Amino acid sequence: MIRTLSTFAFLAVALSPAASAAAHQVSCPTTLPLSMTLSYGDDANTNCQLTEVGQIALFAFQGNTGDVITIAIESSWSNGPCFGLYDPTNTEVADACGNSGEGTVPFYSAASGITLAMTGQYTIQVHDANYSNTGTFGLMLDGWYPVAVASPLTLGLPSNGTTVNDETIDDWSFSGTVGEEVSVQVNSSYSNGPCFSLGGPTGVAVGNACGNSGVSSVPIYQVRGEYTLTAIGTYVVRVYSSGYYGESYEEKGTYSLLVQCLAGCPLTPTISSLSPPAATGRVGVHPDSQRVELSLRRDRAVE
Repeated sequence: MIRTLSTFAFLAVALSPAASAAAHQVSCPTTLPLSMTLSYGDDANTNCQLTEVGQIALFAFQGNTGDVITIAIESSWSNGPCFGLYDPTNTEVADACGNSGEGTVPFYSAASGITLAMTGQYTIQVHDANYSNTGTFGLMLDGWYPVAVASPLTLGLPSNGTTVNDETIDDWSFSGTVGEEVSVQVNSSYSNGPCFSLGGPTGVAVGNACGNSGVSSVPIYQVRGEYTLTAIGTYVVRVYSSGYYGESYEEKGTYSLLVQCLAGCPLTPTISSLSPPAATGRVGVHPDSQRVELSLRRDRAVE
């Protein structure tokens, strides 16, 4: 949101380069058993694999009462992957499994809108559907509300990012107020996306949309939506690929995000405000200037 206090601040924003963001890429340990700690915004993909039949990978994170999170995973095996989420009392509170789908690997599984009921350490168990496969996988842990990790964007200026892995989710934030109308548009290099979700200050979803593959000969795809904001505060745009939904596609690459205010926008100063205000009143010749001129003329006559 461009809410400048001076013209110079406005100029600094207008001339600034496009912002960029990415989920935090982390690596899994190479030793067994596979167990590690995550934070909101972490995307674990490098070295993440089940090397033994029946193996379960464990990921722990600290959660708080009321947190709304998203867990997104993808794998190279065809009958999964699966995950289970366990609270601090070791009770399973959420689970999801992907299906084989059609076409080539990888396959995906995702669960969103998981609200944590207590504060403490949570554990994510990752495995395949029938504990009979091995292969690589990726796991994204995203904090949806309260906003844990998000890169600020400026309305009207493009922000660039990369969907590094199929499960990657990038979060962007901006300030909004009641009655503003905004548009959200994402252009991507991958062919079966991109997708975005817009969330409000209280974590309530405002809208979401996904692009489609369109014409196969066109390499760039986009998705766009227009929304009226109903609350004042911080809004979050999450950008991800269609693979997030469990599609049997490998979708990753670069993208650009543009959020614009269409109506109800705050006013910003213009370049003309740098000029001093025009003087008011009647413009005339000071009487003393006439006396001086007459005196000079008399002096010249004497010479």
